[in-house]
Amino acid sequence: MATLTELALLNGAINGKNPIPAGWALISALKTADPSISYAANAYYNESTNEIVVVNDAPPFFDPGVVSTYAAIGQGQVSSDESDAIAFAQQVALVAAQEFPNAKIIETGWSRGGADAQAADAALANNGLINVSGVTFQAPGISSSLYTPGFSYNVLNLYNQGDVVAHLGGSHIGISTSILAGPSYADEALAAVTGALSGARAGAGGAAVGGFMSLVSELFGDFVGSAHSIRTSIQYLNDLNLGNEINKEYLALTHPQHSPIIQG
Repeated sequence: MATLTELALLNGAINGKNPIPAGWALISALKTADPSISYAANAYYNESTNEIVVVNDAPPFFDPGVVSTYAAIGQGQVSSDESDAIAFAQQVALVAAQEFPNAKIIETGWSRGGADAQAADAALANNGLINVSGVTFQAPGISSSLYTPGFSYNVLNLYNQGDVVAHLGGSHIGISTSILAGPSYADEALAAVTGALSGARAGAGGAAVGGFMSLVSELFGDFVGSAHSIRTSIQYLNDLNLGNEINKEYLALTHPQHSPIIQG
């Protein structure tokens, strides 16, 4: 079965942060992109496990269309990238039925891509597909119009302990839990206090402004950088070898069998 580490690595591989993990190959016919909103997704196949992983990319925040789509997500609306993700998931499901019999489909994504993965997973499950599951990393929630209240979606949402993006948007489907990866909120609070004291000691004028800007830069780097980074998640999962312990139990379940084995 796919492990959490492999899924995290595939999220890094789609934009060149790391190589594709061993055993997985890009399905060349299953790639999509919508440059107007910086949406992209690839599908990868593992022959030994008969699994297809759909990776919804997380573009840089200031790429075309990203700010507007995040605004929609933050307001609990369906964003254009989520609509693209649903359309691509439906395409993958059709190809899987024809060319990869009985293959399980795993939707995944980091950051905005995690919202796309949830939207796609919900759409497939709502249409009766039971061999679909999802794992997201540092993902915002999605609009309530995308899922059926009370339905047990087979989705696991992980987020680094100091991440803030996971608290944006609507609700997450499935279950959510933080992992002890990266700086914590307490670390950030301490950095804020230390930075404020440093700025105060710098005195008035340009030095004080410089100290404040240094603080803002440091906090932004931790929250949007280390605390939000998929690399932070990859390192944590690699170090603790959590992949098999969770995925063998969790991703093997179909929707009627779903149970929250991880409590958020």
